[in-house]
Amino acid sequence: MSRGLASVGRGRVHRAGGRERGLARRVGARAAIAFAGVLTLTLAIAAPRANAGTVIGPPMSRPTSHTFLCLALNVGKRPVEVTSEVFTGFGSYPTMPIASVTEPVLPGNVTAAASSGSASVLFCRFTFSGSRSGLRFSAELLDAGGAVVSVIELR
Repeated sequence: MSRGLASVGRGRVHRAGGRERGLARRVGARAAIAFAGVLTLTLAIAAPRANAGTVIGPPMSRPTSHTFLCLALNVGKRPVEVTSEVFTGFGSYPTMPIASVTEPVLPGNVTAAASSGSASVLFCRFTFSGSRSGLRFSAELLDAGGAVVSVIELR
């Protein structure tokens, strides 16, 4: 019997090259496991933050003499990394904020991004790691003297 041909014995079909196929299966399984490991590592590196959340506020109109703030307060028990961003409300959804702050916020502390430029319609976007339950967000408008004119709690 030659190696490339199949033979019949006791009701079963036997194909030549069984050892080679077994080796190919083992190498294929190892390659698949290695590929899965590389894919997992790549996705972990590419993901900006595990369990990241986003809150976007409504647009607010602002006189040019006023300051617009995007505030995040940590009322939880652990530090949370928060990115507070101010965007202009005109045109399509922007890709670049006009003000941005990223920092770990300790329990009981606040982080804020502020804008006092010429844009008259602004909104906030907050991106954070972990659970949202320990965070409170707001958009505030301050007059030229620093007094609070308007506050919107963001949910």
